[in-house]
Amino acid sequence: MSTHSSLAEIRYVNQRAALDACYALGDTFTLKDLVEATGLSRPTLTQSLRAMEQAGLVRSETTRPASGLGRPMAVFHPVAEQHRLLVVIIGYESCDITMVDATGAVIATDHALMSPSPVDDIVAAVDRVVEEGDSPVLGGVIAVMGIVQGENSVRSNRYPWLGEPESLAAIKAPVLDRWPDADIVVRNDAKLAAGFLMSALAESGHPARSAVALHMTEAVGCGLVIAGEVLEGAHGAAGEIGLDPNGAFGSAEIALREGAQKLGITRLEVFREAARDNPRALKIAREIGRWLALGVRSTTLALDPEVVVLGGPVSACGEALRSVFVEALGDVSLTPPEVVLVASSGDAVHRGALLVASDRARTRLVEALPQA
Repeated sequence: MSTHSSLAEIRYVNQRAALDACYALGDTFTLKDLVEATGLSRPTLTQSLRAMEQAGLVRSETTRPASGLGRPMAVFHPVAEQHRLLVVIIGYESCDITMVDATGAVIATDHALMSPSPVDDIVAAVDRVVEEGDSPVLGGVIAVMGIVQGENSVRSNRYPWLGEPESLAAIKAPVLDRWPDADIVVRNDAKLAAGFLMSALAESGHPARSAVALHMTEAVGCGLVIAGEVLEGAHGAAGEIGLDPNGAFGSAEIALREGAQKLGITRLEVFREAARDNPRALKIAREIGRWLALGVRSTTLALDPEVVVLGGPVSACGEALRSVFVEALGDVSLTPPEVVLVASSGDAVHRGALLVASDRARTRLVEALPQA
């Protein structure tokens, strides 16, 4: 590796850390705040801030202490309107569209009900969200239930129309017709959820870098993580354990559906009732936990992950589900992985999509920063 490329990589890492911290610190921050947040030197961050201000990512102003005494101090603000990001979640009953600003704050939402041919309705909803602001849409993520095989091709048993390239192209069109360079990507929903669950695990201080990440709302999704990266596989199908309708994941979904019917409540309410120690809901939770463990036993033997992460509304079931899962998993392995519950609601796919969209956008922004 040449000295020039090494310096360029160091510069990128430093500028990326500075940009991430700018957004994380909130509306107003100082150079001192940035030093504490990143551990970088004041000269390095001063140079980064100068480049970011020149690019319109942050703005600065000089303030005086409230007492009127002491030196003026520079404070900085991330420019929320610098760009926007789009998230489209194609779900079971509806397609939910969200637009956020550069800081991640939601500025517009819309939705379209799913039908046998929902593309026109989805496109209209995306167009309405795009019209809610003037700043450019830098990128976004379309989350789908299916195997992603290229940016305009998805294999989906539930929504065959996703396999038609013109369908996804039409959904992207309200953005790309206005901003042709926008980076709109298509991603599998379970893999997005897995990415968020691993991010949440890391934020809690857990060091795991390999995992089987399960996410359950009304259905089960699975993502496989190695060295911190969610695996795609040769055909985009890594982790698609639940495609077997006769498999254990299908049995977990049946247990939830039939249990909800017996209790006379919705499937998501089963998890909430289990969290309240409702005996009948807890029984359902234990059955679901056993089926989930049976569903990943062979995968954990093949992958040998550090952890199995359980997230989504099912995590509300707590130890009643986790203990059964651990017991069923431990039967087949001499070195069973740790089983960790990550408390999360049903928005893990959305939050995972925002993570991907933000990461890709910030990579582009840092790469385009002026160099000293």
